[in-house]
Amino acid sequence: MERPHLTVIAGDERRAFATLSAICAVTALFFAASLAAFGEPWGTGCFGVATLAFASAGIATWRTWLAVDAGLDAIACIIALAVTLHAHAMGGVVSATAWWLITIPSILLLFGRYRRAVAWLGLALVIEGALLGLELGGHDFPANALGGTRLLLAYGLGMFGLFGVLFTFLWMMDRSRRRLIAHLSDLNEALRAGNEALAAARDDALAAARARGNFLNNVSHELRTPLNGVVGAAELLALAADPEARTSQLDLLHRSAAELRDQVDRLVDLAQLGAGEISLAAVPFDPATLLEDIAARHAGSGPETRLRVLVDIRPQVPAQVRGDEARLADLLTQLVANAIKFTDRGTVLLRLAARVEAGTAHLRFEVRDTGVGIEGAALARIFEAFRAAEQGRLDRVHGGIGIGLALCRELATLMEGELDVESEAGHGSLFSLELSLPCLQAAAPPASGPLAGTTVALVAADALVAEIVRDHVSTLGGRVESRGVAPGWSALNAPGAAGDGVLVVDSGSFDDATWFHLQDGGQPLRPLVVLCSGAREALRADRAGVPCVRPPLRREGFHVAVSAARRRAAAAASGALAPAGAAPLPPAIASARLLVVEDNLANQRLVLSFLEVLGYAADVAGNGAEAVERFRGASYALVIMDCQMPVLDGLAATRAMRAVEAADGRRRVPIVAVTANAMREQREACMAAGMDDYLSKPFRLDEFAELLRRHLPPH
Repeated sequence: MERPHLTVIAGDERRAFATLSAICAVTALFFAASLAAFGEPWGTGCFGVATLAFASAGIATWRTWLAVDAGLDAIACIIALAVTLHAHAMGGVVSATAWWLITIPSILLLFGRYRRAVAWLGLALVIEGALLGLELGGHDFPANALGGTRLLLAYGLGMFGLFGVLFTFLWMMDRSRRRLIAHLSDLNEALRAGNEALAAARDDALAAARARGNFLNNVSHELRTPLNGVVGAAELLALAADPEARTSQLDLLHRSAAELRDQVDRLVDLAQLGAGEISLAAVPFDPATLLEDIAARHAGSGPETRLRVLVDIRPQVPAQVRGDEARLADLLTQLVANAIKFTDRGTVLLRLAARVEAGTAHLRFEVRDTGVGIEGAALARIFEAFRAAEQGRLDRVHGGIGIGLALCRELATLMEGELDVESEAGHGSLFSLELSLPCLQAAAPPASGPLAGTTVALVAADALVAEIVRDHVSTLGGRVESRGVAPGWSALNAPGAAGDGVLVVDSGSFDDATWFHLQDGGQPLRPLVVLCSGAREALRADRAGVPCVRPPLRREGFHVAVSAARRRAAAAASGALAPAGAAPLPPAIASARLLVVEDNLANQRLVLSFLEVLGYAADVAGNGAEAVERFRGASYALVIMDCQMPVLDGLAATRAMRAVEAADGRRRVPIVAVTANAMREQREACMAAGMDDYLSKPFRLDEFAELLRRHLPPH
């Protein structure tokens, strides 16, 4: 390693150089006094030595504040060499031994070994002083300048050399101490860094262990839940006597098996993607139809009147592209299912926009929800496998293995697309997929669309719905006129109303009188389409004989409704349309003594079917919060409680029910856990929360019956 030439002088070194300056100054004063006292013939020599001493004192003082490390050693060697040679020239006082003693530091000085040169010079001065003392010890010195100068020179050389050796020794010891301290500091820093690395490795190992544990728990739950439906439906199917019951159980069996297959497929796909064993197909498909089909499959997934799924296809989306339709459908389906899972109420919007350049369609798929959103810390890890299972409350509430979004990112990368997310806690999320695929057929020009030349008068209070309708009408070739208020019954039946174009109104914009006329069998002369937000509004429109478009507001459904409205208006004008009849409303469900708390529809049906076979009736709650409200307002003989549910989980719901019993002075109602988590820790948590028994999914009918017999009296 190259030797540094510049260093910074520490406080101890400054003090050492100050001491050297003082000694040199005293030496100079001593020789000056000798010059004044003895005069010639040694005055010239004393003057030269004094001059060198003063010079060395000045240089040492100057060196105290500078950082020329090599220069100090060189100056010290030069001064000591000059003093020794000058003394040697003074009449043979210094013996010839000094020549070879001085030669060694001179050679060291030439090769840059400055500190060793100083040490050797000090040793030479000590030896020379001793020899001089021995030489002068047997002589009588005359009381003149020569005698005094020789004596003082002997002691001066010895002391000066001794000081040089001592100073060099102390300096080297101090440097060794500093190096040792620096080495120990480096060792301490390395030890601290090693401890931090070990702590980080320990934290990573613990996090990995937690992730594996959460993953196993979630996989166990998510696989056991549909498996329970499969096993139970198969058992009920064997007991079913009438064809209707067998059909119902076959449907339950099919749904549960499909859900189980989907979960296993996700695990297998993620493993294959990680191993690079999945290849993409290249088939022609319509991206708009693909997205609308996905939206239609999920439109009824949310709670009635609380969550709607809408689809918006922007104009200029190509009619056909080439790519892996199945993998793209898997990716988008997972994004939509994830959005619905974390959105209890509001809207999940699927949107597709595109631009075509040089035969390539640049597609942008969006899935926007108004759900719980994602916090910033979790957002950075949202696409990592099993990270969703670490988020704690969200996934304990909403379920899931934690591989869905990781699978989406892997699929997007495989298709050379880009999957991004924007989210804010409490304000929903936006997942966007940008994908470039070969364009096989561009969008049809609006002038050739089925609504070309048609004017659509739109009355919609919801800006999002209005935007979707405008996009649909524009794509189909029509023109939209926005209206602030829906016309009354008289305007719908005014002469010439049939020529005013199609009226599209959301279900909440008609006044009561218009709905009364419509439901009473009146048929408007003007083509009328109603935008319904849910099944209840659709039933109302159907009873009134008015074509309606239900979520997700597909383009095809909108076109069909407009065509039907035109035909019905024409038939009403000619008198060929009979009044619509009123459809009977379904009967209400009777109250029951048992309460089933389960969020999974297949397992709800399974437990209710088991209870029906055993002769019990039950109320159903879809989450813990609803169950607590039902429990507060009714009396039940037994509560069958799932553990992992939205809004409020089973453990918290059980604690709330026990609090209601304590506050109202009620008797203790047995609460039994029926859960897909078979871990011992889950059983202990259920008992600690106040539950009385535990049954792990999947379970058989005889196991379920034995559970009821333990806690219910015979009936």
